[in-house]
Amino acid sequence: MYPLLNYATNLSNPEAEVLVEEALKCWGVALAVEPSVAPQLVGLLPNMSQLLKRGKDNSAAFQILEAYLLLQVGARAVHFNCSLIRLYVGIGTVHVQNTAG
Repeated sequence: MYPLLNYATNLSNPEAEVLVEEALKCWGVALAVEPSVAPQLVGLLPNMSQLLKRGKDNSAAFQILEAYLLLQVGARAVHFNCSLIRLYVGIGTVHVQNTAG
């Protein structure tokens, strides 16, 4: 599953734009069922920067990032959270669609 998620969320792949919404759903489910962040899921994070920059609704991407933060505890948390902060700083302005009524 992880190679498929990597392919579908890597916007340099021609099919990614068609697959990315479903891939984000699968990515979120993978995080929801894991008791901690698997190394394969950490390996998907480099794709997140481009996903957030693409100018589409980013609510699913932010839910995924929130799940990473909530799942990551212990000694690895400081290094991991620094990586996420660099990701947030590197994306600049992002678009989040307000889904509240």
